[in-house]
Amino acid sequence: MKKESISRAKGSAAPELGPPRPAFGMVRDQGRRIEVTFSLKNGGMLSAVDHLDQDLTAELLQSYADQLAKDVAASATRTFTDAWAASGQRAWINLGEVVAFSARPAK
Repeated sequence: MKKESISRAKGSAAPELGPPRPAFGMVRDQGRRIEVTFSLKNGGMLSAVDHLDQDLTAELLQSYADQLAKDVAASATRTFTDAWAASGQRAWINLGEVVAFSARPAK
């Protein structure tokens, strides 16, 4: 195709909102970030993102949640750190104040 035909073909589509969809057959990269939401004893909620050194898998998320549950049971204190290129968030949390948590791959 010539350059003019390509640019016309691209320009004729309706504008899309949000991030582009992956091409057919491509798998969405899960990345290396976990979003954790904590329910606190005082009724509040707190979210933190933790950046891992390896690619996120279902098994890694499960072991992460298992270790976090042990840390909550032990009332440990933990720091959660997101990558600087993402949000750069740093969170220090006294897990003794946590009654429940939810962990999932961060978007």
